Amino acid sequence: MDETGVTTVQTPKQIVTEKGKKQVGSVTSAERGELVTVACAVNATGNAIPPMFVFPRVRFKEQFLNGSPAGSVGHSTRSGWMNEEAFIIFMEHFIRQTNCSTNNPVLLILDNHESHISLKAVTTAKENGVVMLTLPPHTSHRLQPLDKTVYYPLKTFYNSAMDGWMRTNPSRTITIYEVPGLVNQAFMSAMTPRNITSGFRVTGIFPFNRDIFPDEDYAPSMLTDRPNPEEPSTSSATDLPGSSHEEPTHATGQEAGPDPTSPELNPEQPSSGLTGFAQLGYVSPEAILPLPKATARKARMKRKKIKSKIMTDTPEKMELERAQKEREDKMAEKEKKQNERQMKRALKKKNLTKFKKMNKTVVYSSSEESIMAIPLNDTTDNDKAGHDLEKTHNKEKKRGEKKKSSENKKRVIKPTKPKKKVVVSNSSEDSDISIPLNDTTDYDSSDVQNDDDDDDGDKDLSAGDFVIVNFAGKTKSYNYIGLVEKVDGADISAKFLRRSSKKSLDGKPIFTFKENDEGVIPREDVRKKLPTPKKLGGTARREQKFIFPCSIDKWDVM
Repeated sequence: MDETGVTTVQTPKQIVTEKGKKQVGSVTSAERGELVTVACAVNATGNAIPPMFVFPRVRFKEQFLNGSPAGSVGHSTRSGWMNEEAFIIFMEHFIRQTNCSTNNPVLLILDNHESHISLKAVTTAKENGVVMLTLPPHTSHRLQPLDKTVYYPLKTFYNSAMDGWMRTNPSRTITIYEVPGLVNQAFMSAMTPRNITSGFRVTGIFPFNRDIFPDEDYAPSMLTDRPNPEEPSTSSATDLPGSSHEEPTHATGQEAGPDPTSPELNPEQPSSGLTGFAQLGYVSPEAILPLPKATARKARMKRKKIKSKIMTDTPEKMELERAQKEREDKMAEKEKKQNERQMKRALKKKNLTKFKKMNKTVVYSSSEESIMAIPLNDTTDNDKAGHDLEKTHNKEKKRGEKKKSSENKKRVIKPTKPKKKVVVSNSSEDSDISIPLNDTTDYDSSDVQNDDDDDDGDKDLSAGDFVIVNFAGKTKSYNYIGLVEKVDGADISAKFLRRSSKKSLDGKPIFTFKENDEGVIPREDVRKKLPTPKKLGGTARREQKFIFPCSIDKWDVM
């Protein structure tokens, strides 16, 4: 069993036309493409089971397998690679196709990828009579039959099928929906009994041949003068039963032969003098062209050594169970710590909110200059809470002083849109003179009575009067000028004016009506009755602009 990856990108042929042609045209794909994993399994008699496709999608859909070989199965992962969940699906597919059981076991040879040796996969295999044998690391290119004789022709035929599809469908790109159909064409041509049985033969699996690889295949690759890393041996010849430290002697009485490591028989053996072949003029190639120098190896983190295993054996399964339990314990500990941190944050936030509600209630008085903070409960038993409460009171005191200083400076803050119908209890008194509505003559400030006295709003008001109305905001009250349209008992319907950024020639502010700025206000919100303003006149637009003959600067009218 092994997997291979096929992509939606075509690999063009190296030979595209006959020799001598001057104009050559060929179509190839230019997109980056997507990877689809194809998992196959074959046996030594030359048969193969339908493949499994792993698509790079979050959710698998049955239409992905349109055109695939009969009996194929599919799955999807985010990357398109095989993982533990996908391999479980392949194992179930493999068991159905081979009809294996504990009475009819099957040997499954595969590499030791981490997705193949999960505890769930090994348990499923053992319960259904599948003996899983993993190959040694870094040997699949020599010991895997599919890699040796099947996958190369499979990809060759796959590229040929892609080339034909692109010529048949010009100006279109290959997607994952076309991959199963193209693999079907290549699968029938590559998965032949000849290719499959050749793979088992050249790897020495069947017929079994332990001498399939010559000695030079095991020779180390000497590229530098750095020695090969030495591995500690677990046993030696002296540790074997019946072995001794003395060399066995022969009963024939013949003298021992020459030492095979002597310089005479081994010219590569270093010697202090000119002996053996060195006396005959022999020079080692290493003396002529020595190996390049290399620095010592840096100490790295030791990786866990992996070897060929029968994963369904009891010791290997117990090792997997132990590793799985360690991972679960580690994840549980990590999740426990995370939950503790979340609980601490939630408790801290809850205590802070409770403390603010219980110990930081502040009452503001708009009629006085000071701010008074009143705690709701006794915090004498809690020194820390008392200290925090004292700090809070100091902050509120500073904030009140800052507000007081800002009010003394008469800082004007423009509201976004104050509520029109709000009752404000702190109203002041003022008095003014009555001016006829039809009188539009200019008035000097000297002709008007003292503006410092507020009007209490009890004067007779009628439609057409201009008044100053007070609106209470969140932190400050604001004054606006309104034109009385209707008086209905304690309620007054008014249309409001807004202060323009421009001023008249004599420096007085100009007011104009704002569209749809109307409302009903209580009578007690009226702060002052104003004289009839003068219209600028001249045009229809200037008829809507007014200048009041009295001074209204102290009212901070918006």
